[in-house]
Amino acid sequence: MGEKTVRLFVSHGAKVVIADILDNLGHSLCKEIGLGENVSFIHCDITEENDVRNATDTTVPLLNMVRSMMNVEEDREVEEVFVQAVNLKGVQLKVDDIAEAVLYLASDETKYVSGLNLIVDGGFSTTNPTLSQP
Repeated sequence: MGEKTVRLFVSHGAKVVIADILDNLGHSLCKEIGLGENVSFIHCDITEENDVRNATDTTVPLLNMVRSMMNVEEDREVEEVFVQAVNLKGVQLKVDDIAEAVLYLASDETKYVSGLNLIVDGGFSTTNPTLSQP
């Protein structure tokens, strides 16, 4: 999910800093995209306050400004629950769908948007009664 989001943001001209614990994958993605100043990597374990502080302290001067920050973490167990409960006639969302929503939230189009809980699930949560049961 993070890779798709990085690629989408860079394709729209954004400068992106990837902060992750997976150093090899982060460096590999930067090298593959290969746009010099538009994408870079810094090691960061979000469970470690010092890593987050270091990532922020490094990123702000590197980009001159930070318009948005996001935490993208994949949870295979949650994904499996949704796959098993999906309506067979419904849609199964893809990583690109989430990346597009993230791009929208980081864009100028949301200058008057605040406190939004944007549910991107193809209507799954509104049509599946089992999700509303305690």
